[in-house]
Amino acid sequence: MNEKSQTLSLCMIVKNEASRLVRCLDSVREFVDEIVIADTGSSDGTLEMVNKLAHKPLQFTWNDDFSAARNHTLDHATGDWIIFIDADEYLHPESGQALRKALLRNDVLAYRIQRNNQLGQDLSASEFILRLFRNLPSHEQVTPSIALIMKNDHGWNTALLPELIIEHEGYNPDCSDQESRHNRVIHLLQLMLEETPDDPYIHYKLSENSEHLPQLREHLFRAAQLVMSLPEKEITELAFAPELLTKAAIEWANSNEADRAIHACHMALEHFSDHPSTRLALGIAYLAEGRDDRSLEEIEKSMIISAPVDGFYYDRTSHEITAYLMLSKIYSQKNAINDAIHILKKARQKYPADMNIFHALLQALLDSNQPGEVLKESRDWLKSNPTPQCLLLCADAVEMLGDKEMAEQWRSRATNRA
Repeated sequence: MNEKSQTLSLCMIVKNEASRLVRCLDSVREFVDEIVIADTGSSDGTLEMVNKLAHKPLQFTWNDDFSAARNHTLDHATGDWIIFIDADEYLHPESGQALRKALLRNDVLAYRIQRNNQLGQDLSASEFILRLFRNLPSHEQVTPSIALIMKNDHGWNTALLPELIIEHEGYNPDCSDQESRHNRVIHLLQLMLEETPDDPYIHYKLSENSEHLPQLREHLFRAAQLVMSLPEKEITELAFAPELLTKAAIEWANSNEADRAIHACHMALEHFSDHPSTRLALGIAYLAEGRDDRSLEEIEKSMIISAPVDGFYYDRTSHEITAYLMLSKIYSQKNAINDAIHILKKARQKYPADMNIFHALLQALLDSNQPGEVLKESRDWLKSNPTPQCLLLCADAVEMLGDKEMAEQWRSRATNRA
C-alpha cells in the first residue's frame, strides 16, 4: 500500500460561514483529494463560495436532522478516507503531513484527532474527537458503525492522533457572532443526542454550556455515569474521560455526594496519567466526606505534581488559588488557625489581587482575634477596591476594638456598595 492508493475526502456542512470558509479550506486543500460541502440555506454568499471552491458543491434543505445533513455529504464522498472539519476550524499548519501519513496504517479504522479550542485571552483547551475515518459502507451513525465493525472484526482499531491538530475558534467569546453560534451548537448537540442518546461525549459537550443554560448541568453527571459503566479498555480510549470525571467529581463533592466524587477521581487516576486537577478534586471530595487528613494530603500533592503535556485543559493560577483556599479551610476546621493564616499570607504574596484570598485572610485574622491586623491588611485594599465584604469584615474588626458606632458606619457603606 502506498500513499497514492489512499484518497481522502473532506466533508463539511455549512450555513452562513462566508467569513471563515476560505481560511478553513486553505488550511487543508493541499492534503485532501476531494472537497464535498453541503450548504444548508446560507444567505451571506456562502453558497456562491461553495460552488466555486468545492469539488462537489451540494445543497441540503435543513430539517433539524444533523445525521441526514452529514450523511448527504458522505454519500457523495468517494475517498478511501473521510475527514470532517467545520468552517470555524482550520488545520494547524504543521499537521498536513501527519494527516497523510495516518492514511497508511492498515489496522486503523478511525482516528481521534486533537482539537485545540480557543477560549480567548490566550487560553485554549485540547480534546480528542473522532473526525478521521475510513469511508464506511454505511454511515447512518458514524460512531456506532465503527463500534459495530470493530466488534465483528477484531483486526481493526481506533487510534489517537495527537500530532494532527485542528484549531477551533467557535468557543472564543471574542467572536462577534458568539451567541448565535453558541445557540446553534447546543441545538446541534441536542440533535446528535437524539441519534445516539448514550454517547458520553455529546452529553459532556452539552454540559459545557451549562453556564448559559443551567439545566444542561445534568448532562455532566450523565456523561460521567456512562463513562464509569464502560469496560476498562473502552474507558482508556476516551481521551476526554479524565477531564470529565474530574469535573463531575467536583460537582458531586459540592453536592454532598462525596462517595461518587471519590470513585470518579480514583477511576481517572487508575486509567490515566496523574493530574493535579484530579488530585485537587479528590482532596475536595475527601473534605466533603469529613476526612481532613486525606484531603490535606491530596491537595498538597496537587500543588507539586506537574500536569501531563497531553492532559486536559489546566489553568495553574486557578488551581493554586483554589488549593490555597481549601488548605486554609482544612486548617481552620482543625482549629489550626495560625497555619490557615500562614497559608493565606503565602497565597496573597503570590496572588495579591485575588479577592477571595484577601477576604479569606481577613476572616481568618478575625477568627484569631486580630482585629488590628484586619484593619492593617485592609488599608491599601480599601483605597482602590472597597468591596462590600471587605467593609463588613472591617466593621467586625472595629466593633471588636470597641467602637460600635464606627462599625455601623462601615456596615452602612457596605450596604450602599452592594
